[in-house]
Amino acid sequence: MTRGIHLFALFVATCWTVQDLPAQTEPRKGIERRVPEVHAIIGAAVITEPGEIIQSATILIEDGIITDVGTDVQIPAHARVWDRSDHVITAGFIDMDYRVEIKTPEENSQAGRNWNSKVHPEHDTAEGFVIDSDTASRFRKAGFTNVLASPEQGIFSGSVIFTRLIGGSDRRALIEDDVAISGGLQAGRGWGGGGYPSSRMGAIALFRQTLIDANWYREAWNSYRAHPDHLQRPESNISLEALFPVIDRKVPLALRTRDVLEMLAIDKALEEFQVDTWYYGNGQEYMWLDEVASIGSPIILPVNFPETPTVDGASGDAGVTLGTLEKWAHAPENPERLRRAGVPFTLTTRGLDSPSSFAGNVRNAIERGLPSDFALAAVTTEPARLLGVEDRFGRVAVGKTAMLAVFDGSPFEKGKNCVEVWIDGIRHQNRPDPDSDIRGTWQLTVNQPDKPFEINVVLSGSEKSPRLTVNFNDETIQRSRFNRQGNEIGITLPGEPFGDDGFVRFGGTIGSDGQIRGTVTSPSLIAAPFVAIRTGDVPENQQEAATDEQDDDAEASDEPPRAAWRGGGGRRGVRPGAPGGRGNRAAAFSGRRGGGGKGNSISADKFEGFIDREIARPMGAFGSVSQPFSPPSVLITDATIWTCGPGGILEQADLLVMAGKVVEVGKNLTATKGTHVIDGSGLHVTPGLIDPHSHTAIRGGVNEGTQSVTAEVRIGDSVDSEDINIYRQLAGGVTAAQLLHGSANPIGGQSAIVKWRWGFTPEQMKIKNAPPMIKFALGENVKRSSRSSSSGARYPQSRMGVEQIIRDAFHAANQYREMWNRWDSADRSTMLPPRRDLELDTLVEILDGTRLVHCHSYRQDEILMLIRVAEDFDFTIGTFQHILEGYKVAPEMARHGVSGSTFSDWWAYKFEVYDAIPYNGALMRKAGVNVSFNSDSSELA
Repeated sequence: MTRGIHLFALFVATCWTVQDLPAQTEPRKGIERRVPEVHAIIGAAVITEPGEIIQSATILIEDGIITDVGTDVQIPAHARVWDRSDHVITAGFIDMDYRVEIKTPEENSQAGRNWNSKVHPEHDTAEGFVIDSDTASRFRKAGFTNVLASPEQGIFSGSVIFTRLIGGSDRRALIEDDVAISGGLQAGRGWGGGGYPSSRMGAIALFRQTLIDANWYREAWNSYRAHPDHLQRPESNISLEALFPVIDRKVPLALRTRDVLEMLAIDKALEEFQVDTWYYGNGQEYMWLDEVASIGSPIILPVNFPETPTVDGASGDAGVTLGTLEKWAHAPENPERLRRAGVPFTLTTRGLDSPSSFAGNVRNAIERGLPSDFALAAVTTEPARLLGVEDRFGRVAVGKTAMLAVFDGSPFEKGKNCVEVWIDGIRHQNRPDPDSDIRGTWQLTVNQPDKPFEINVVLSGSEKSPRLTVNFNDETIQRSRFNRQGNEIGITLPGEPFGDDGFVRFGGTIGSDGQIRGTVTSPSLIAAPFVAIRTGDVPENQQEAATDEQDDDAEASDEPPRAAWRGGGGRRGVRPGAPGGRGNRAAAFSGRRGGGGKGNSISADKFEGFIDREIARPMGAFGSVSQPFSPPSVLITDATIWTCGPGGILEQADLLVMAGKVVEVGKNLTATKGTHVIDGSGLHVTPGLIDPHSHTAIRGGVNEGTQSVTAEVRIGDSVDSEDINIYRQLAGGVTAAQLLHGSANPIGGQSAIVKWRWGFTPEQMKIKNAPPMIKFALGENVKRSSRSSSSGARYPQSRMGVEQIIRDAFHAANQYREMWNRWDSADRSTMLPPRRDLELDTLVEILDGTRLVHCHSYRQDEILMLIRVAEDFDFTIGTFQHILEGYKVAPEMARHGVSGSTFSDWWAYKFEVYDAIPYNGALMRKAGVNVSFNSDSSELA
């Protein structure tokens, strides 16, 4: 026997000469492993990539890399064999939307960082990144081996990293850092507390300004480096530097979205920048499919479909609207509708209560039309392609990293599960195999290179904790140890009986045929394969036999020897599935809220044909699957027509419209062939009503009230084309409106001029080439007289302070305009390039007369104040809004040339409007002021 071991050692020495040293920076610990870790997974149906399958295949893995796949693979003698007959193997799934919470202590240095606490693209997500073991296990049980992790806070949040689902604080978890920079329209409380922005339009403005600043920052530094002797040194800003890869299009922006209109708004805002984008989807993309498809960006798509509404409970169908039912019915079609539209996407567990719900919800999407191969691609090949790692991940092929998911049926098949995953060639068992009774006599054969040798083994005692007796060369070996975990077997024997020092370790797996296969090693030998075959029952005289060593070991630990988990070769490491370190489960799994557990529980047969139906736009009551009736020409006859012009009111008159334009008003008009004729007898026809002061259809906040001057924000970034008030106002005759910023600050945001085009997108609602407007405000609202000091101080807090903040803003705008004028004619070596400022750009437009001011106002003194300010800066105010004391200063208003838009019957609701009278509009008009009436309210419109 000694001769056999020595020959075996000679074989080891021969093989050792061709082994490479491990590619790692960590110093070796203890005796270096001198053999590649080789696994052969046999008998499974292997889906090498979606649509390609090999039956009864073998996958050969060496040191974490797939070295062969097929039906005629030669299995090395020292490989550990895993029988996976009746199983299906795919590439491990990749989830591209795993969120982590940023924790930034207040004492952290802000040196070189952005002025706004919501802008931190420099945040290194890999720093301190941990997925706790429980969370990693949940993902692995769903077939996932990798996640793309990103911070969930901030407008520019930080780096996106590609990781392994090892669990714990294992340094090997990171695969790629700086894959993308994540962001989203976070408003309100940031990681450093509250502050700007507090609205969606404010978040978009800051988003735009930050990208502009990143471009300027690089240009400024390039200029300074070229002429450091006479140019002022720019500021140092690591936040802006972190965006260089984005503006250079080396990495994309990965942008969070809460609804489909937000996605469209972000894309519109990014038109001025040359950047690449991914979008973290919201599940509503099907509602505005053509517009989403036109973006051309990949979408990371959630499958947290709405659960079946309850209509037969104690409250009946109360609260279940048509929109609720439509979204429930159509949401599972979202992936397939996107596929048909040619939109690239991946699938994510984001929004589900647990990754365990993922397969069922994907199955729901498959039942509603999504091809199963495409569903599989959306978690394997497509994520790998988007990440640029398709050379290593996403397929089961030679040269790829051994990231595998093993299922006991087809992926996404009902009632089937992922039984294990392989991460870098290391097996992670998702559920323990049912323990079989292995008590009995076994013949263990070690297959040496020259000739095999045999060991007789007896397992006796209890079924749960059998005891080991080993006989070799007719002698019982003392100090033998045995351990079992599921189907994993570990045996440790002293090396002396075999002519070797130290211990000989056996690690193997019970196969489906009942045999145990694995490898045997000792400190100085290469691994050799062994197989153990059960030969009979336990002899009666050995029912209670056990060594003292085994008794002590059984009491000390229930863990198998570590060697049994890594091919039995004594290599140190953590067993697959064991915690790799302590982690914060709540933090790592935070934000994964929402339903999606049960999903749509009604049979998919009930929804047959839904995928081919048109979607109502918008969903819910009064939505339509088609555009409004729009004939090429319309003739209204015998109506009372209010021309609102020199013609006055015409009785029994006709009105002809062609291609959407009024072309003639008169009597006895004739229609051309194909004209749609409306009998107007007894009806009145007026121009469509225009509401000059509306806050209808604004999503994500009407005010950006965190600063006194927010001229950079745009209501146009927050138009909500799904607001039911649009339909209601159309029913009342309102056809167009000016959507104004609120009155929270002296200089608010830019307005949007829209037509109430029900069923159209926000961009389609906006009137092209409409004169640009902006909202100012005076009075109690802006000086925050109703705010307590504890609610936060913001200058100004007096009416005289309001005047000064407005004057100061225009002084700054004048200086800004002069700076750009100097730049246009300057020697570029003599000054740094000016920084484009969206706020000051807007104020310069006011000074240039290209943007009109609409000012919220009540009291005569403040009205006169703003007129004087405007005249001091040589611009004309467009309109005073509300203007309830306009009748007191109507001549001054007329001299300045400002209009007045007032209320018809709304006053006395606060102290500064107590002097309002019903004759206000008439008196202003009599003084020569252009007068309109507005609603300032969705209900009153």
